[in-house]
Amino acid sequence: PTSGQPVRPAGVSDDGAVVAGWVHDGAALHAIRWTGVGGMVDLGVATGATHSFGNGVSGDGSTIVGDEHGGPSGGGAFRWTISGGLQDLGPALGWVTSYMTGVSGDGTTAIGFGQAVSGSFYGFRWTSAGGMQLVVHSPYGARLNRAFGLALRKRFCVTFDFELQAAASDD
Repeated sequence: PTSGQPVRPAGVSDDGAVVAGWVHDGAALHAIRWTGVGGMVDLGVATGATHSFGNGVSGDGSTIVGDEHGGPSGGGAFRWTISGGLQDLGPALGWVTSYMTGVSGDGTTAIGFGQAVSGSFYGFRWTSAGGMQLVVHSPYGARLNRAFGLALRKRFCVTFDFELQAAASDD
């Protein structure tokens, strides 16, 4: 990208030194990382995708999360790090697409949402250790949530032929 192109900032690190967003290069939209020292850097797209969007940046500026679209899989979430570059997380959990919208201060945990074939949207949490995990909220506490989660887990596994782990807490 060069200066003068339309840029859409979407997130900023805690100290304001790193900005995430996207730029229109005349043909496509691409996720970017901007710093005062290095300027604007195009984060690219995964194989087959045509557009990418940087939606959030970690507090320390080392990780950017977003989504990419236009590829054969329809599109999905991504995570970019200084050390590892672009990591395509895809539309996991049997979804049509997924969107990564926020990331923790150290970049190890992120949140987003995905769209199922039915058109319904579901929230998820992603961790570097556990991957994408479906998030379901119920205001009734762990005792009821545990039973609800187990029932939902079974239904999800049977419906999507996909193994899922469930946990419940009062947090």
